[in-house]
Amino acid sequence: KMVVEPMINGESDDAVHACAPSVVKHSFGALDGGKEKYLMYYECGPKSYNKTTGARVEGFTQICVAYSDDGL
Repeated sequence: KMVVEPMINGESDDAVHACAPSVVKHSFGALDGGKEKYLMYYECGPKSYNKTTGARVEGFTQICVAYSDDGL
């Protein structure tokens, strides 16, 4: 079952790559008043282009996070 996949649109932070997820259950005051959440961190990469040639550049560029109340 697919857990995480790149977004279809070219505007998202994870438009090219979305992989290597790690899920933790955590609570902290800055997120929904301290309510316990499931946080999924994963490697992601937006579509990047070489300004000179216009060619798409591959590579992971950041860590993204998604969260939920129930882990789904």
